[in-house]
Formats: sequence, structure tokens, C-alpha cells
Amino acid sequence: HLSSIINNPVMKQGFISIQDEAQGLICHLLSPKPSERIVDLCSAPGSKTTYMAELMRNQGMIFAVEVSSARMKLVIENIVRLAISIVRAVLADGRNYSIEGVDKVLIDAPCSNSGVIAKRPEVKDRVNSKVIRRLARLQYDLLSNAGKFLCVGGSLVYSTCSILPQENEEVVEAFLADHSNFVVEPARDFTPVGNEYIKVLPGEFHTDGVFAARLKRVA
Repeated sequence: HLSSIINNPVMKQGFISIQDEAQGLICHLLSPKPSERIVDLCSAPGSKTTYMAELMRNQGMIFAVEVSSARMKLVIENIVRLAISIVRAVLADGRNYSIEGVDKVLIDAPCSNSGVIAKRPEVKDRVNSKVIRRLARLQYDLLSNAGKFLCVGGSLVYSTCSILPQENEEVVEAFLADHSNFVVEPARDFTPVGNEYIKVLPGEFHTDGVFAARLKRVA
């Protein structure tokens, strides 16, 4: 049972972590390297933040941005539990946060959670077209602001745990239409799953349903 793992001393002491395979794949799409400066724009609960730090061998810098102080506590707990030293926690709204000259950005955006209904069945009762439109606007705003952080040649990954195109391809396509200095870097060049984008349905590999796109700033 999951609770027995979470409460196990091995877990509490930071020797192991729990990560859905599809969620971990998003970190590999970003491909963080030691010494890079990276922004994790919607960082709670911190599982991707800390996994990226591990991929970076705890070298470099990750700015973990989170708008909720309660959820930021989860990020900090994970950082401490895993003895990660390269993460700087930043309490801020990702739509307004400002930083320059970073190498990579992860935007794991708030979404409908339609790709994880098996875990969160209440999603079916609260998601409607009005909610989706509001989320798509928020997602676009986060992505647009994140694009300002990157140095030329830097890359970002936009991801959700949604399977709805309104939150995924349509957000990316709207961003690209408004930002001619960005191009798609095909997911197939970085991960064994995906073509232009990563699109995983829950039933394919018995994982979460996720979407992810990698974009590069070229000017």
C-alpha cells in the first residue's frame, strides 16, 4: 500500500522517492545538465524539482517558483528530505515572476487534471468548458512569461497532466503564433516516447496521462 511506502523510514530519510514514469519523462524532455540555471515555474509539490536536481548531480541552480505558500511547504519538505542544496524556493505568481538569462524553464502548468482521473475521480464533476477556457488563459500567460526568462539558445518545456488539446497543443500553437523567436524541438530527439510532442494517454503504459512540448528560443 502507498501509505506504507510514504511512512517507511527509507522514504523519510531520502533514500527513495515516488515518481510516476510519465511525469519523470517530462524532466528528461527538459534534459537538465549540471551547472545550468533552471526555473521550475509551478514547482509544487517538488517531485520534478528534486528529480531535476538529481539529474544535475546537485550542481547548478534551480529556482523553484510557487504561488501558494501552503504548497511551497511541500516543495521545501522534499528538498530537505532529499538533501538537495541547489534549489532556491521563490514564493511568487509565475505570471509576474521575473528573471533573466536562464538556460531552461519547466512550466508544469495548472490544468484540468483530466489525465489523472483514475487517481482523482472528482475531476469529472468540476471540469466544464468555462473552467477549461480559464485554465487555457492561465496556461498561456505562464508560458508567455516564462519565455522572457531564457537566454537565446535556451529551451523550455510546457507540460500538463491533461489530455485535452485546449490545454495542450492549442496553448503551444497560440504561443508560437505570438512568439516568432521560438521553435519546437521534437520530443523524439530527447525521449523514447513522443514525436513532435509527448502525448501519453493513461491506458497506454498504465501511467498518468500527460502532454509536454519542448520549445527553443532562437532569437
